[in-house]
Amino acid sequence: MTEDEKAAKFNSEVKDLAVVAEKKTHKKEVKKYVEAIDKCKEDGENCPKYEAKLKAAVAEVKTDEANDYEKKVEEDKEAKAAVVNSVDIVEATKKVEKFKAEVTAVERTLSEKVKDPPKEEHPLPGTQSDVKGKVEADAAAEDAKVEAVDAAKEAAVAAIKKNPAVAAAEAAAENFDAKKRIESEDVE
Repeated sequence: MTEDEKAAKFNSEVKDLAVVAEKKTHKKEVKKYVEAIDKCKEDGENCPKYEAKLKAAVAEVKTDEANDYEKKVEEDKEAKAAVVNSVDIVEATKKVEKFKAEVTAVERTLSEKVKDPPKEEHPLPGTQSDVKGKVEADAAAEDAKVEAVDAAKEAAVAAIKKNPAVAAAEAAAENFDAKKRIESEDVE
């Protein structure tokens, strides 16, 4: 950085500090005049001079806020422009455009092929393998295996001796249900 650039940077920083100090002064003036008006009202007096000065101070604060907002918007625009013009973004944009071109080329090729759909082939009878018969035979064999396993499970369950307490409880439940049915039929 040259001496001139350093001096310019220093001057801009000093100006920024002066602006910040001025903004603080404006806010302090608003607070001071509000307090003065409140004191006048407590004393029962009317203070038009303070009210006029308060309006002027409030206007200066609003102007400062508007200037801050405009400055922030400008900085945001510059930051966005720097990002948009960055090398990475430009390269990524080029890659996206290249990819889009490739995709449209593939879409065109596919649309050309779809325009003339392939003709359906109808094979002559007897030229195809008997796949359907094999599938049915396999399904029947599988069903037979499942039925054999189920029968073995049922036989094993029947071979197991029931606990006498469980058997008595089941019988009692059946008798109770039967009694309820008979009573409900008698009531009707």
